[in-house]
Amino acid sequence: MLRMLWKDLKVAPMRTTLTGLSMFIGIVAIICSVLVGTIGRSYLLGTTEQLYGRDPTYRVSITARGLANPQLLARFLNSIDVPEANLALVLNPKQALTFGVGTKAAPNQQEIREIMSSPRNVDPIYISSKYNYIYRLPLLKGRWLENENVFPRLEAVVNQSANEVFPYRQFAFVANKNSLNPTPIPVVGVVNDGVPDARIYLNIAGISSLIPHLLETDSGSVLWHDTSNSTSKEEKVSFLNDKLSDSIGGKADEISRVDSGQSYASVLYVIQMSFFSTALLLLIVSMIGLINIGLSTLEQRSHELLIRRALGASRSSVAWLVLGSSILLAVVVSLIAVIFSILLIQLIPFVLPVGSPIDPPLYPYAAAVYAVLAATITAILGSILPAIKAARLEPALALR
Repeated sequence: MLRMLWKDLKVAPMRTTLTGLSMFIGIVAIICSVLVGTIGRSYLLGTTEQLYGRDPTYRVSITARGLANPQLLARFLNSIDVPEANLALVLNPKQALTFGVGTKAAPNQQEIREIMSSPRNVDPIYISSKYNYIYRLPLLKGRWLENENVFPRLEAVVNQSANEVFPYRQFAFVANKNSLNPTPIPVVGVVNDGVPDARIYLNIAGISSLIPHLLETDSGSVLWHDTSNSTSKEEKVSFLNDKLSDSIGGKADEISRVDSGQSYASVLYVIQMSFFSTALLLLIVSMIGLINIGLSTLEQRSHELLIRRALGASRSSVAWLVLGSSILLAVVVSLIAVIFSILLIQLIPFVLPVGSPIDPPLYPYAAAVYAVLAATITAILGSILPAIKAARLEPALALR
């Protein structure tokens, strides 16, 4: 039977090709419209998480004299390393530092004078290592800052703008007004933080332990990204006050939400609904086209079907011939369209720029299933009426 249906499809190759092409375009268009919506949503989320933090992120201001003490700072950092949330400490140094750039960790005095004679403009950010758990910072080169539990080390990560001044694997020389010699800090990575200004991210654990005279501070803030969203603002402030009291003293007071997830929720909803509406319209257009093809095909095949009836074919066999060939075509075309769409999505990560905030999209299985079901149902609807009409054809008409 299957061979007979296949031969029936080959009787009119142009008609079969056009019908199959219509199904193919409909299925791929639905999958692609859902995919474009997913990529647009991912891009919007990625860029906002770069600039404002993941949803939800809070900033809690803290003041404590012990922040300048390496041992007390390390104790406080360990105490806020909790599994139910991501917390990062950002410090506000009292004095401005001067930055230069060099290629060697131990330059001679002449080279040091040359390095510090041309200070570089860069915005220093003094952070703990979990800062990249709060903000989306795709790596372009190298690695991120080491965790505080690892042996403290001097290291820095720069953004794309700062990378033009502080190249990867070179050294940022840092000094204050009282420094006799600048301290070299290796640039271990480059990130895409979405900020146009030059920024250098410095590991406060290493600076506090190895060059504490460059980190005079008594204030900062804790960035708190809730992974379970189970604590209130008051509980967050209370938790930090307890940890400060147990480690370095001081207090936590002002808390505010800094991410923009709530602001963009309505925009994301509109994007999703827009592409869902587009997919629905494509599905309706595809269905109408296939039904139209099915009805017009009957007119073209009337003479052929009459001859089959005159040669002894039963009503059911003629009806099944019309219906079965359409279903077989829908199955074959659906299989080709799904394979094509899988290959298409596999290529997307290769065309995304390095360090893009967009996550590689996952295959939209639900959209593919709906598209294949719609194509099959449409093929049945488009051929069931012609099949009924074909079954009612009288063999005597073939003799006229």
